[in-house]
Amino acid sequence: MSCYVCLRGHDAQKLPFLCPVDARNHIYSDRVKNLELLTENEGLRSQINTLIDGAEPVDAGAAAQILADDSTRQILHSADKVRREIRDAKEEIRQRKAANSDRRSQLAAASQGVSDRRLKDQRDVEKSRQMFSFRWSQSAEDMAGTRAFLCREAVKLYGLKRIRKGGSGRYEYVLGRLPIVDLRDMESQTPEAISTSLGHISHILMLIAHYLAARITTNASRFRAHQVPPQFSMIHKRHLLNTHRHRGHCDKSSFDDICNMGKNLYSLLVSSCLQGPLLTSTTNDDSRPATNKDEAAPSWIGRYSHGTTFYALGGSDGTELVRTFKLPSPMKLADKLKKKILGEAPIPDWELLDDDAWKVDDTTEAANGKELPPNKPELPKAESKGWMKVKSR
Repeated sequence: MSCYVCLRGHDAQKLPFLCPVDARNHIYSDRVKNLELLTENEGLRSQINTLIDGAEPVDAGAAAQILADDSTRQILHSADKVRREIRDAKEEIRQRKAANSDRRSQLAAASQGVSDRRLKDQRDVEKSRQMFSFRWSQSAEDMAGTRAFLCREAVKLYGLKRIRKGGSGRYEYVLGRLPIVDLRDMESQTPEAISTSLGHISHILMLIAHYLAARITTNASRFRAHQVPPQFSMIHKRHLLNTHRHRGHCDKSSFDDICNMGKNLYSLLVSSCLQGPLLTSTTNDDSRPATNKDEAAPSWIGRYSHGTTFYALGGSDGTELVRTFKLPSPMKLADKLKKKILGEAPIPDWELLDDDAWKVDDTTEAANGKELPPNKPELPKAESKGWMKVKSR
Protein backbone atom coordinates (compact mmCIF):
# COMPACT_ATOMS: atom_id res chain seq x y z
CA MET A 1 0.00 0.00 0.00
CA SER A 2 1.41 3.35 -1.07
CA CYS A 3 0.74 6.86 0.08
CA TYR A 4 -1.75 8.67 -2.14
CA VAL A 5 0.02 11.94 -1.53
CA CYS A 6 3.67 11.09 -1.97
CA LEU A 7 3.12 7.88 -3.94
CA ARG A 8 5.76 6.10 -1.91
CA GLY A 9 5.56 2.59 -0.68
CA HIS A 10 5.36 2.08 3.11
CA ASP A 11 8.49 0.94 4.92
CA ALA A 12 8.37 1.12 8.72
CA GLN A 13 12.17 0.84 9.11
CA LYS A 14 13.51 3.20 6.47
CA LEU A 15 10.89 5.90 5.85
CA PRO A 16 9.24 8.11 8.44
CA PHE A 17 5.56 9.08 8.56
CA LEU A 18 5.02 11.75 5.96
CA CYS A 19 1.22 11.62 5.64
CA PRO A 20 -1.98 10.26 7.34
CA VAL A 21 -1.95 7.19 5.11
CA ASP A 22 1.39 6.18 6.53
CA ALA A 23 0.06 6.64 10.07
CA ARG A 24 -3.02 4.58 9.29
CA ASN A 25 -0.90 1.80 7.89
CA HIS A 26 1.22 1.81 11.08
CA ILE A 27 -1.76 1.28 13.46
CA TYR A 28 -3.65 -1.09 11.18
CA SER A 29 -2.26 -4.29 12.78
CA ASP A 30 -3.26 -3.19 16.31
CA ARG A 31 -6.81 -2.47 15.15
CA VAL A 32 -7.02 -5.98 13.69
CA LYS A 33 -5.96 -7.53 17.01
CA ASN A 34 -8.54 -5.47 18.88
CA LEU A 35 -11.29 -6.71 16.59
CA GLU A 36 -10.22 -10.32 17.14
CA LEU A 37 -10.41 -9.90 20.92
CA LEU A 38 -13.85 -8.33 20.73
CA THR A 39 -15.09 -11.21 18.59
CA GLU A 40 -13.75 -13.78 21.06
CA ASN A 41 -15.36 -11.96 23.97
CA GLU A 42 -18.73 -12.02 22.31
CA GLY A 43 -18.47 -15.76 21.70
CA LEU A 44 -17.66 -16.46 25.35
CA ARG A 45 -20.54 -14.30 26.53
CA SER A 46 -22.99 -16.20 24.37
CA GLN A 47 -21.77 -19.53 25.78
CA ILE A 48 -22.17 -18.34 29.37
CA ASN A 49 -25.68 -17.11 28.76
CA THR A 50 -26.58 -20.46 27.24
CA LEU A 51 -25.33 -22.35 30.30
CA ILE A 52 -27.17 -20.07 32.71
CA ASP A 53 -30.43 -20.44 30.93
CA GLY A 54 -30.17 -24.27 30.97
CA ALA A 55 -29.21 -24.76 34.75
CA GLU A 56 -31.64 -26.55 37.14
CA PRO A 57 -32.96 -24.74 40.28
CA VAL A 58 -30.99 -25.47 43.50
CA ASP A 59 -32.74 -26.49 46.76
CA ALA A 60 -32.15 -23.98 49.57
CA GLY A 61 -32.19 -26.65 52.30
CA ALA A 62 -29.61 -28.77 50.57
CA ALA A 63 -27.39 -25.75 50.11
CA ALA A 64 -27.64 -24.92 53.81
CA GLN A 65 -26.79 -28.51 54.75
CA ILE A 66 -23.79 -28.45 52.49
CA LEU A 67 -22.58 -25.21 54.09
CA ALA A 68 -23.09 -26.64 57.57
CA ASP A 69 -21.16 -29.81 56.75
CA ASP A 70 -18.34 -27.76 55.32
CA SER A 71 -18.21 -25.58 58.45
CA THR A 72 -18.21 -28.70 60.65
CA ARG A 73 -15.30 -30.18 58.75
CA GLN A 74 -13.34 -26.95 59.15
CA ILE A 75 -14.04 -26.90 62.91
CA LEU A 76 -12.95 -30.51 63.33
CA HIS A 77 -9.80 -29.85 61.35
CA SER A 78 -8.98 -26.87 63.56
CA ALA A 79 -9.63 -28.95 66.71
CA ASP A 80 -7.30 -31.69 65.50
CA LYS A 81 -4.66 -29.07 64.77
CA VAL A 82 -4.99 -27.62 68.29
CA ARG A 83 -4.74 -31.13 69.83
CA ARG A 84 -1.55 -31.79 67.91
CA GLU A 85 -0.05 -28.47 69.02
CA ILE A 86 -0.92 -29.21 72.67
CA ARG A 87 0.60 -32.68 72.40
CA ASP A 88 3.78 -31.24 70.86
CA ALA A 89 3.99 -28.56 73.57
CA LYS A 90 3.64 -31.19 76.32
CA GLU A 91 6.38 -33.28 74.72
CA GLU A 92 8.67 -30.24 74.53
CA ILE A 93 7.99 -29.41 78.19
CA ARG A 94 8.79 -33.00 79.19
CA GLN A 95 12.06 -32.88 77.27
CA ARG A 96 13.01 -29.56 78.88
CA LYS A 97 12.28 -30.95 82.34
CA ALA A 98 14.44 -33.98 81.61
CA ALA A 99 17.28 -31.76 80.35
CA ASN A 100 17.04 -29.53 83.43
CA SER A 101 17.09 -32.59 85.67
CA ASP A 102 20.22 -33.88 83.93
CA ARG A 103 21.87 -30.48 84.32
CA ARG A 104 21.00 -30.38 88.03
CA SER A 105 22.47 -33.83 88.55
CA GLN A 106 25.63 -32.90 86.63
CA LEU A 107 25.98 -29.66 88.60
CA ALA A 108 25.56 -31.53 91.88
CA ALA A 109 28.16 -34.09 90.83
CA ALA A 110 30.56 -31.33 89.75
CA SER A 111 30.06 -29.31 92.94
CA GLN A 112 30.79 -32.34 95.11
CA GLY A 113 34.39 -32.75 93.77
CA VAL A 114 35.25 -29.10 93.11
CA SER A 115 37.17 -28.67 96.38
CA ASP A 116 39.27 -31.76 95.71
CA ARG A 117 39.98 -30.67 92.17
CA ARG A 118 40.86 -27.18 93.37
CA LEU A 119 43.33 -28.60 95.89
CA LYS A 120 44.79 -30.85 93.21
CA ASP A 121 45.20 -27.92 90.82
CA GLN A 122 46.82 -25.85 93.56
CA ARG A 123 49.25 -28.66 94.33
CA ASP A 124 50.12 -29.00 90.65
CA VAL A 125 50.69 -25.25 90.33
CA GLU A 126 52.79 -25.18 93.50
CA LYS A 127 54.83 -28.13 92.27
CA SER A 128 55.44 -26.53 88.88
CA ARG A 129 56.35 -23.24 90.60
CA GLN A 130 58.84 -24.99 92.85
CA MET A 131 60.36 -26.80 89.88
CA PHE A 132 60.66 -23.52 88.00
CA SER A 133 62.21 -21.83 91.04
CA PHE A 134 64.63 -24.73 91.45
CA ARG A 135 65.70 -24.59 87.82
CA TRP A 136 65.97 -20.81 88.01
CA SER A 137 68.12 -21.02 91.13
CA GLN A 138 70.31 -23.69 89.55
CA SER A 139 70.80 -21.50 86.50
CA ALA A 140 71.62 -18.53 88.75
CA GLU A 141 74.12 -20.63 90.72
CA ASP A 142 75.76 -21.82 87.52
CA MET A 143 76.02 -18.23 86.30
CA ALA A 144 77.45 -17.15 89.66
CA GLY A 145 80.00 -19.96 89.49
CA THR A 146 80.98 -18.91 85.98
CA ARG A 147 81.42 -15.30 87.07
CA ALA A 148 83.46 -16.36 90.10
CA PHE A 149 85.65 -18.49 87.86
CA LEU A 150 86.24 -15.55 85.51
CA CYS A 151 87.09 -13.30 88.46
CA ARG A 152 89.53 -15.85 89.90
CA GLU A 153 91.22 -16.32 86.54
CA ALA A 154 91.51 -12.55 86.07
CA VAL A 155 93.08 -12.24 89.53
CA LYS A 156 95.52 -15.04 88.71
CA LEU A 157 96.49 -13.44 85.41
CA TYR A 158 97.07 -10.08 87.10
CA GLY A 159 99.13 -11.74 89.82
CA LEU A 160 97.33 -10.46 92.92
CA LYS A 161 99.36 -11.84 95.83
CA ARG A 162 99.87 -11.26 99.55
CA ILE A 163 103.48 -11.29 100.78
CA ARG A 164 104.49 -11.20 104.44
CA LYS A 165 106.98 -8.48 105.38
CA GLY A 166 109.75 -10.07 107.43
CA GLY A 167 108.80 -10.69 111.05
CA SER A 168 106.57 -7.64 111.50
CA GLY A 169 103.46 -9.63 110.72
CA ARG A 170 102.33 -7.10 108.13
CA TYR A 171 101.48 -8.03 104.59
CA GLU A 172 102.36 -6.40 101.31
CA TYR A 173 99.94 -6.81 98.43
CA VAL A 174 101.25 -7.06 94.87
CA LEU A 175 99.31 -6.60 91.64
CA GLY A 176 101.03 -6.95 88.29
CA ARG A 177 104.42 -7.45 90.01
CA LEU A 178 104.09 -4.00 91.59
CA PRO A 179 103.10 -3.27 95.18
CA ILE A 180 99.65 -1.80 95.60
CA VAL A 181 99.94 1.73 96.91
CA ASP A 182 98.56 2.57 100.33
CA LEU A 183 96.79 5.94 100.36
CA ARG A 184 98.37 6.82 103.69
CA ASP A 185 101.88 6.37 102.25
CA MET A 186 101.46 8.22 98.96
CA GLU A 187 104.02 10.86 99.94
CA SER A 188 106.76 8.24 99.97
CA GLN A 189 105.83 6.87 96.53
CA THR A 190 106.84 8.20 93.14
CA PRO A 191 104.15 9.53 90.78
CA GLU A 192 104.93 6.76 88.29
CA ALA A 193 104.43 4.05 90.90
CA ILE A 194 101.17 5.61 92.08
CA SER A 195 99.82 5.97 88.54
CA THR A 196 100.82 2.43 87.56
CA SER A 197 99.35 0.90 90.71
CA LEU A 198 96.09 2.81 90.38
CA GLY A 199 95.95 1.93 86.69
CA HIS A 200 96.25 -1.78 87.50
CA ILE A 201 93.57 -1.48 90.17
CA SER A 202 91.22 0.41 87.85
CA HIS A 203 91.78 -2.07 85.04
CA ILE A 204 91.06 -5.13 87.15
CA LEU A 205 88.07 -3.42 88.80
CA MET A 206 86.58 -2.58 85.42
CA LEU A 207 87.18 -6.15 84.25
CA ILE A 208 85.61 -7.63 87.39
CA ALA A 209 82.66 -5.22 87.12
CA HIS A 210 82.18 -6.32 83.51
CA TYR A 211 82.25 -9.99 84.51
CA LEU A 212 79.84 -9.42 87.40
CA ALA A 213 77.59 -7.04 85.39
CA ALA A 214 77.81 -4.61 88.31
CA ARG A 215 77.39 -0.87 87.83
CA ILE A 216 80.13 1.09 89.56
CA THR A 217 80.12 4.73 90.58
CA THR A 218 80.74 7.54 88.12
CA ASN A 219 84.02 9.28 87.45
CA ALA A 220 85.48 11.72 89.92
CA SER A 221 84.99 14.66 87.56
CA ARG A 222 83.96 15.26 83.98
CA PHE A 223 85.69 17.71 81.69
CA ARG A 224 85.66 18.49 78.03
CA ALA A 225 88.50 17.76 75.62
CA HIS A 226 89.77 21.35 75.61
CA GLN A 227 89.79 21.61 79.41
CA VAL A 228 92.73 20.39 81.49
CA PRO A 229 91.71 18.61 84.70
CA PRO A 230 93.28 20.04 87.87
CA GLN A 231 96.33 18.14 89.04
CA PHE A 232 96.27 18.56 92.79
CA SER A 233 92.77 19.49 93.85
CA MET A 234 91.27 16.27 92.46
CA ILE A 235 94.04 13.71 92.95
CA HIS A 236 92.95 12.72 96.46
CA LYS A 237 89.35 12.61 95.35
CA ARG A 238 90.25 10.34 92.43
CA HIS A 239 92.22 7.97 94.65
CA LEU A 240 89.49 7.86 97.25
CA LEU A 241 86.77 7.31 94.65
CA ASN A 242 88.78 4.50 93.13
CA THR A 243 89.15 3.04 96.61
CA HIS A 244 85.49 3.60 97.35
CA ARG A 245 84.51 1.58 94.30
CA HIS A 246 86.11 -1.68 95.35
CA ARG A 247 85.43 -1.02 99.04
CA GLY A 248 81.73 -1.26 98.17
CA HIS A 249 81.83 -5.05 98.61
CA CYS A 250 83.89 -5.08 101.82
CA ASP A 251 82.52 -4.96 105.33
CA LYS A 252 84.73 -2.36 107.03
CA SER A 253 84.17 1.33 107.39
CA SER A 254 87.19 2.69 109.29
CA PHE A 255 89.44 5.17 107.53
CA ASP A 256 92.61 3.05 107.91
CA ASP A 257 90.91 -0.02 106.48
CA ILE A 258 89.58 1.93 103.52
CA CYS A 259 92.99 3.41 102.70
CA ASN A 260 94.58 -0.04 102.54
CA MET A 261 93.51 -0.76 98.94
CA GLY A 262 95.64 -3.90 98.62
CA LYS A 263 94.02 -5.57 101.60
CA ASN A 264 90.56 -4.58 100.43
CA LEU A 265 91.18 -5.84 96.92
CA TYR A 266 92.61 -9.11 98.22
CA SER A 267 89.70 -9.70 100.59
CA LEU A 268 87.24 -8.84 97.82
CA LEU A 269 88.63 -11.02 95.05
CA VAL A 270 90.54 -13.78 96.86
CA SER A 271 89.12 -14.24 100.34
CA SER A 272 85.53 -13.80 99.14
CA CYS A 273 85.92 -16.79 96.83
CA LEU A 274 86.35 -18.99 99.91
CA GLN A 275 83.76 -17.56 102.29
CA GLY A 276 81.11 -14.87 101.84
CA PRO A 277 78.93 -12.82 104.19
CA LEU A 278 75.70 -14.41 105.35
CA LEU A 279 72.61 -12.26 105.00
CA THR A 280 69.48 -12.73 107.09
CA SER A 281 66.28 -12.18 105.20
CA THR A 282 64.26 -9.31 106.63
CA THR A 283 61.02 -10.28 104.92
CA ASN A 284 58.74 -12.98 106.37
CA ASP A 285 57.41 -14.23 103.06
CA ASP A 286 56.30 -17.86 103.42
CA SER A 287 55.43 -18.12 99.74
CA ARG A 288 59.09 -17.95 98.68
CA PRO A 289 60.92 -21.27 98.30
CA ALA A 290 63.09 -22.02 101.31
CA THR A 291 66.04 -22.95 99.10
CA ASN A 292 68.97 -21.43 97.27
CA LYS A 293 68.72 -17.80 98.39
CA ASP A 294 68.32 -18.61 102.10
CA GLU A 295 71.06 -21.22 102.04
CA ALA A 296 74.67 -20.25 102.67
CA ALA A 297 76.93 -20.72 99.69
CA PRO A 298 80.67 -21.36 100.01
CA SER A 299 81.43 -18.48 97.65
CA TRP A 300 79.36 -15.34 97.29
CA ILE A 301 81.49 -13.62 94.66
CA GLY A 302 79.55 -13.51 91.39
CA ARG A 303 76.15 -14.01 93.01
CA TYR A 304 74.86 -10.45 93.28
CA SER A 305 74.73 -8.35 90.13
CA HIS A 306 72.80 -5.62 88.38
CA GLY A 307 72.41 -7.80 85.30
CA THR A 308 70.41 -10.64 86.88
CA THR A 309 67.02 -10.92 88.54
CA PHE A 310 67.52 -13.82 90.95
CA TYR A 311 70.47 -12.22 92.78
CA ALA A 312 69.72 -8.62 91.84
CA LEU A 313 71.52 -5.87 93.71
CA GLY A 314 68.42 -3.75 93.23
CA GLY A 315 66.26 -6.35 95.00
CA SER A 316 65.58 -6.87 98.69
CA ASP A 317 68.63 -9.09 99.30
CA GLY A 318 70.90 -6.77 97.34
CA THR A 319 69.58 -3.75 99.22
CA GLU A 320 70.20 -5.53 102.52
CA LEU A 321 73.74 -6.36 101.38
CA VAL A 322 74.42 -2.73 100.44
CA ARG A 323 73.09 -1.52 103.80
CA THR A 324 75.74 -3.55 105.61
CA PHE A 325 78.57 -1.57 103.98
CA LYS A 326 78.11 1.66 105.98
CA LEU A 327 80.72 3.55 103.99
CA PRO A 328 81.19 7.31 104.28
CA SER A 329 80.97 9.49 101.20
CA PRO A 330 84.05 9.84 98.93
CA MET A 331 84.24 13.60 99.62
CA LYS A 332 84.56 13.04 103.35
CA LEU A 333 87.22 10.40 102.78
CA ALA A 334 89.09 12.77 100.45
CA ASP A 335 89.04 15.51 103.09
CA LYS A 336 90.34 13.10 105.74
CA LEU A 337 93.09 11.85 103.44
CA LYS A 338 94.15 15.38 102.48
CA LYS A 339 94.23 16.42 106.13
CA LYS A 340 96.27 13.34 107.07
CA ILE A 341 98.82 13.84 104.27
CA LEU A 342 99.21 17.55 104.98
CA GLY A 343 99.58 16.81 108.67
CA GLU A 344 102.39 14.32 108.08
CA ALA A 345 104.19 16.46 105.46
CA PRO A 346 107.44 18.17 106.62
CA ILE A 347 107.22 21.88 107.39
CA PRO A 348 109.01 23.82 104.59
CA ASP A 349 111.29 26.79 105.32
CA TRP A 350 110.34 28.65 102.14
CA GLU A 351 107.26 29.58 100.23
CA LEU A 352 106.71 29.63 96.49
CA LEU A 353 105.62 33.07 95.31
CA ASP A 354 103.40 33.80 92.34
CA ASP A 355 104.37 36.00 89.38
CA ASP A 356 102.33 38.91 90.71
CA ALA A 357 104.57 39.22 93.76
CA TRP A 358 107.62 39.98 91.56
CA LYS A 359 105.73 42.67 89.65
CA VAL A 360 105.14 44.58 92.86
CA ASP A 361 108.91 44.72 93.56
CA ASP A 362 109.66 46.05 90.04
CA THR A 363 107.16 48.87 90.46
CA THR A 364 108.68 49.86 93.81
CA GLU A 365 112.21 50.13 92.37
CA ALA A 366 111.01 52.38 89.54
CA ALA A 367 109.30 54.69 92.00
CA ASN A 368 112.55 55.12 94.02
CA GLY A 369 114.38 56.55 90.97
CA LYS A 370 116.47 53.57 90.16
CA GLU A 371 117.22 52.88 86.54
CA LEU A 372 115.30 49.89 85.27
CA PRO A 373 116.90 47.54 82.78
CA PRO A 374 115.76 47.90 79.19
CA ASN A 375 112.62 46.02 78.28
CA LYS A 376 113.31 42.59 76.97
CA PRO A 377 110.90 40.30 75.27
CA GLU A 378 109.17 38.25 77.88
CA LEU A 379 109.78 34.57 77.70
CA PRO A 380 106.86 32.20 78.06
CA LYS A 381 106.42 31.56 81.74
CA ALA A 382 105.94 28.07 82.92
CA GLU A 383 102.63 27.63 84.65
CA SER A 384 103.02 26.66 88.26
CA LYS A 385 101.57 23.31 89.00
CA GLY A 386 99.25 22.85 91.91
CA TRP A 387 101.20 19.93 93.38
CA MET A 388 104.25 22.26 93.75
CA LYS A 389 102.48 24.67 96.06
CA VAL A 390 103.37 24.21 99.70
CA LYS A 391 102.02 26.43 102.43
CA SER A 392 104.22 27.41 105.36
CA ARG A 393 103.08 26.36 108.76
